[in-house]
Amino acid sequence: MSHLQTPLIEPVPVVTPTLPDFVIGRRVLTPRQCDQLVQTTLLRGRFYRNNNKNLARRVDIAYVYPQDAQWLFRKIGKLAASRNIWDLALAAITEPIRIQRYKRGDYSDVHSDYDYTSTDRSKLTLIIPLVDPSHWEGGSLEIGNNLAVPRFERGDAVLFPSFTPHRVTKVTRGSRIVLSAWVSGPSLR
Repeated sequence: MSHLQTPLIEPVPVVTPTLPDFVIGRRVLTPRQCDQLVQTTLLRGRFYRNNNKNLARRVDIAYVYPQDAQWLFRKIGKLAASRNIWDLALAAITEPIRIQRYKRGDYSDVHSDYDYTSTDRSKLTLIIPLVDPSHWEGGSLEIGNNLAVPRFERGDAVLFPSFTPHRVTKVTRGSRIVLSAWVSGPSLR
């Protein structure tokens, strides 16, 4: 090569960073707090069967309101703010927190928690098992287009963007009892 020729320069490939479908927060709730939420909900008899016609789902649902457990709303809000790796614009928990009980045969088909056709502004979904996962079989939470299964224990939280598709497979033994919460934000991002 003569000194007048410029060497060929290979272009640098542009790599788009990929974020995981979900993140896990370990030991968000203590066993005592999990027991308290389950017992309080069961004692009040607030579970009801959800037969939503738009979504194939069988699950009993009870609600926890801010006046019932301010500590829980604060804890979940702080966790959402600290684990928001997707940089979603978050504002507040605007809906009651749900305690969901999936008994044998119960499930939830693939869906997303953000409803583009309504005023729903859910940005971040959070799920916490309130009973040890060894107390049920089936009932796997599957997240994203690849339906990845997070490995988390009682009191751990899995967080994911509310627009991410997910489902709960059919419970084949025992009862799967989890806390579900949604953190909302403005519609711009």
